[in-house]
Amino acid sequence: MAKHNLFSFCIGVAVLLCSCSNNVKTDNAGLLNLNYQLTHSIDSTRLNPEVSSGHGMLAADSANIYLLDFKFGTLSVFDFNGGFQKRLFGLGKGPHELPFIPHKFGISPSGTIVFVGDHSISFGSITESSVKTLSTNWMVSTPINVLQNKPKGSMSGIYEVDWSKAENRIALSDSLIYLPIIAYHPLLNGYMHSKYYKTTRVVGAFNYNGELVTMFGERSKEYLKQKFIANFDKAYIAHGSNLTYISFAIDSLIYVYDNNGKLVTEFGKGYPNLNQNYPKHASYEIAESNYISDWANFGTYQSIKYSPTDSVLVRLIFPKAGEKTALQLFKNNAYVGSITTPKNFKLAYIDTGVIIGHTIPSETSREINLVTITYSID
Repeated sequence: MAKHNLFSFCIGVAVLLCSCSNNVKTDNAGLLNLNYQLTHSIDSTRLNPEVSSGHGMLAADSANIYLLDFKFGTLSVFDFNGGFQKRLFGLGKGPHELPFIPHKFGISPSGTIVFVGDHSISFGSITESSVKTLSTNWMVSTPINVLQNKPKGSMSGIYEVDWSKAENRIALSDSLIYLPIIAYHPLLNGYMHSKYYKTTRVVGAFNYNGELVTMFGERSKEYLKQKFIANFDKAYIAHGSNLTYISFAIDSLIYVYDNNGKLVTEFGKGYPNLNQNYPKHASYEIAESNYISDWANFGTYQSIKYSPTDSVLVRLIFPKAGEKTALQLFKNNAYVGSITTPKNFKLAYIDTGVIIGHTIPSETSREINLVTITYSID
């Protein structure tokens, strides 16, 4: 990939670092509550695909639930009751197979299945079970000596997609694929320079030809206050109603951007009793060696999903490993309430009155359970 080749110089030294008219704004202390009443019920069903390694993630649309198996690359399709319907794809080089293990995937509003892997995007169809794969194209035009010595946040060449596999961080419209981006640059990174948080972008929007169309979004100012705890520098994205919603791991606010990449409003509510005494490691190497334990021991705001049919946004709260996760619900940018979920819950989908997620397997059980939350907001 052209962009990847341009940045071979820094591989060894790189440091890792709606309703808009409602316009409800908050700080980290809380948010206006419009006296919504939230009721809900939770149901759990074990998923039984034909082929399963016990490692996978869910996505859904209004018609089906999809389980992607990380090891085999198979996509199992279920109805909303958890009933198995069909199995698609699998790893391989054939016309109906995935050439890589995806890190993220989702379903566009029109039904295209989008798989994202290292520097590649594959497109699948549930009806034809065919696959088309393209390389991501950053369209880098900045001279390499400028990228090396005078990096700026507006330069696409300093970025890479955040390929991390732990969470399914992707949002889709019928024309664009929204992915979190991050800068790996020795002169502009999240451990050493406040300029990283002040100038770099958060989201890269790709078209269905794999081309980078635009970059937008500012990093959370909470990272400046916390003094560059880059292990937790993660952005979560949702899209709907011609707006893009961005949330961050250590920030209670959710930021809303229009189609031109302009910040329209922000809203949110802090979740009580999160362990947010994040460690400030002295170097990238120390932080990397503590990455897994840090994410287990400290609370974060995680995935967000948006339902354009009723203007409801839901956000997953992770207190710390071993504790039950929770969901925060917002309607028209106003806080509605929270729902406690089973342990190890991952958020997959929301539509009017229903939230879909799953529990991740434990060391003693490889079962993946479909979790269906029905809710009512009055």
